[in-house]
Amino acid sequence: MTLALIGAGLGRTGTSSLRDALNSLGYPCYHMTELALNPDRRDDVDFWAKVPHGPTTDRPDWDGFFDGYRAVLDFPGCFFWRELMAVYPEAKVVLTLHPKGPEAWYDSTYETIYVKAESSGASAFGRRFNEVVDRHIWTGFFGGRFEDRDEAIARYEAHNRAVIDGVPEDRLVVFSADQGWDPICAALGEDVPDRPFPRSNERAEMTRRMARLERMKAFRLRDQERNGTDG
Repeated sequence: MTLALIGAGLGRTGTSSLRDALNSLGYPCYHMTELALNPDRRDDVDFWAKVPHGPTTDRPDWDGFFDGYRAVLDFPGCFFWRELMAVYPEAKVVLTLHPKGPEAWYDSTYETIYVKAESSGASAFGRRFNEVVDRHIWTGFFGGRFEDRDEAIARYEAHNRAVIDGVPEDRLVVFSADQGWDPICAALGEDVPDRPFPRSNERAEMTRRMARLERMKAFRLRDQERNGTDG
């Protein structure tokens, strides 16, 4: 199994909806939620902590890491679209865009994953996860300036332009979730399903999910303290 689709779009651009769509089409998708929520993938933090930024001869074992997946979306994989394009020359590259524009993308990102960025650090895994997220996203990509709205939006737009300019036209799919199935199915050579395109992780639902996660983490921390463990 090899990657058929590489997601270059930043988080909060409809990647959860596209993830669910790809999974339903038979393209198992690696998404930020695998790193954050899948207990079987907790060692992924060690992999992402070592992935180098920029050109390097020290190539990560992408094949081993993505074994069992046919697509990758969202943070932190979206930062490595150039490297993954070279490793998987037959894969399409999808640039997901927020359907309401850059300003809406910023508001969505700020009000969900940014304001909760430190809240997962109540356990050893949570602290390690935060380190990886900071390395690749808040310090790495945004240079520690995400709270500067204009700067963050400028980096979002520059990233999108770099993808559009850097991916051959026959491999690139510029996609917004409100376009539905057609662009993705056409790119992958799949029939369009007779069902609505998923609408996952909208802002209100994301906020509810984050609240549930906070409650779950609080319960885990309480149990760890009772048992004298940390993990």
